[in-house]
Amino acid sequence: MRPIDLLITPLLPVLVPLLLALGLAAAVERRLHHVLFVARRGDPDTLLRAPVAGAAPAEGVTAVIAA
Repeated sequence: MRPIDLLITPLLPVLVPLLLALGLAAAVERRLHHVLFVARRGDPDTLLRAPVAGAAPAEGVTAVIAA
């Protein structure tokens, strides 16, 4: 066996579940971040669209413009 195999092989039972858990945690964090963003500022897709004529601007948009 090569020296690198002697280093990596015993770590595989620990590294594989750790990497899977980190991937799951990252996915949950992304979804939570998106949910909180939508709750605070509205859907990001609608922020890029032109406002309807005569409609009052959203609170989040005026706060950004005023700042």
